[in-house]
Amino acid sequence: MIKNNIQILKIILVIIPFSFFGQTTIIKTTSGGYLVEDDLESIYGLTVTKNKTYPAYLFAVKSGFATQIFSIDSILNLNKPEYFIKLSPLIPVDKKTVSKKIIFNGFSDNEKKIRIMESINRYNYITNVTTEITSETNENIVREKLFENNFNIKLDIDLFKQKKIDADYSLSGDILYYKSSSKGTPGFITQLIIKWTLYDVEKEKPVLKIITGGYSNNRKITSESEILKSAIEDAIGGLIVNKELSIILSSKSEILSQGTNSIIEINQALGNSKKMNITEKVTETAITIKTKSTHGSAFIISSDGYIITNYHIIEDSSEIEANFKNGLILPLKIICYNKNNDIALCKIPGIGYKSLQFDTTNIQTKIGTEISMINTSENIKDSKQFIYGKISSLKEINNDIYYETDLDLKDKNYGNVVFNSAGEILGIINNENVIIPTYLILKTLKMKIVTNN
Repeated sequence: MIKNNIQILKIILVIIPFSFFGQTTIIKTTSGGYLVEDDLESIYGLTVTKNKTYPAYLFAVKSGFATQIFSIDSILNLNKPEYFIKLSPLIPVDKKTVSKKIIFNGFSDNEKKIRIMESINRYNYITNVTTEITSETNENIVREKLFENNFNIKLDIDLFKQKKIDADYSLSGDILYYKSSSKGTPGFITQLIIKWTLYDVEKEKPVLKIITGGYSNNRKITSESEILKSAIEDAIGGLIVNKELSIILSSKSEILSQGTNSIIEINQALGNSKKMNITEKVTETAITIKTKSTHGSAFIISSDGYIITNYHIIEDSSEIEANFKNGLILPLKIICYNKNNDIALCKIPGIGYKSLQFDTTNIQTKIGTEISMINTSENIKDSKQFIYGKISSLKEINNDIYYETDLDLKDKNYGNVVFNSAGEILGIINNENVIIPTYLILKTLKMKIVTNN
C-alpha cells in the first residue's frame, strides 16, 4: 500500500510542473551575447514559462553583431524546450553589389513613443520629457552609418529644393517602441525599435518593411542626444545585415550569376529515377561537400555531374571535394554562383549519375504545399534525416517570389534543398532560411533544363 502511494506521489510531482507552471523554454543566443528582458541582462540564457507575463520585447545583443528583437510569447507558442537566437556579425555590404541609389527621408514618431531623459536628479533617477526624434542630427546618423557600410546613400539632401528625387529608393523610419531608464545609477539602459520602410521611387510604392532593435547600456551617457544616437546606431545594424535589402539595392546586372556568361544546359533524363520511391530518389542523389572549414549537402541534378548547393558552403574555398555515401571522393569545380541568393552550381567529373529533377512549375506554388528536406547535421558523421513541413508564406522581393516555411530548421544551414511530394527540387534554403524557388535558381544561374526521355 505504501509502495503504491509512493508511485502515485512520483507521478503527481512529474505532472504538476507541466500542468501548473506550463511549458518551459530555455532561450539562448550566440556565444558572447546576452539577452535583455526589460532591464535585466542574462548572459547564460533565459528560462521562460507559459502562463507568465513578460515584457513586450526581448533583445538579443552582442558587440559587433546586429541586435535582434523577439516576442517571448511567440517563442513559447512554438512549444520547444530550447530556442536559439543566432546573431549576425556587422560586416559592411559589398560596395560593388549594392549599387542602387538610396535616400533617407527621416524619422516619424506619430504616437510620441520617444520620451527622452532630459535630466538626472540627485538620486540618479531620471526625469522624463517628450522630445522629437525628427531632428537633422538623428537623421544624419542613419545616412552616415549606412554610408560607412558601403550603401550608395546621399549624405546631403533637401527634399523641398529637389524637383525630382535623384534616387532609386527612399527609406524612412517609424518609432515603434522606446524605453530608457537609469535604475538609480549613472547613465542609461536604452531600448529602441524602428520600423523601416523602403519605397520604390519609380513605382511609387513600398517594397520592403524591416523591423530592427537598438540597445545601449552606457553608464557614461548623460545627455539627451547621445542616448538616442547610441540606440539609433545600434538599430541600423539590422539594416546592414538584412539580405532582402541588399538584394533589392543590387542592380539587375549584378544580381546575375558570376562565373559564366552563357546558358548552361542541364540534362535531366527521365526513366530509372521514376522507379524509386521519394526517399530513395533523394538519398541516391545526395552527396556531401567538404572544404577545409565546413561541409554541407549537395544534390546531383544531371547525369553528367552538375550539382546544386548553397554558395556559403563553397565560398572562399580553394580545395573542395564531393563525398559519396559509398566512400567515393571526387574533386568538385565551381561553375557559377549567386551570392545574394546563396546558391551555387558546381560539377564533378564523369557521366551516368542518378539525378534529381526540378519542379519547373513551382512559380505557382501555393501556401500550404507539403515539402520535405534532408536535415544535414553540424557533425558530418551524423546520418541525414528527412524532415517535413509546408510552405507557410510567400514573399515578393524585386518582383520575384520567395517562399517561407514552417520546417524545423537548424541554427546553421548546410546545403538544404527542398523537395515537393514527388521528390522534385522545389528550391534551396538560403542562409536567411528563405526558400529560393526553382524558377529563380534557373533564371539567376542562367540554367536551361533539357529533358531526354
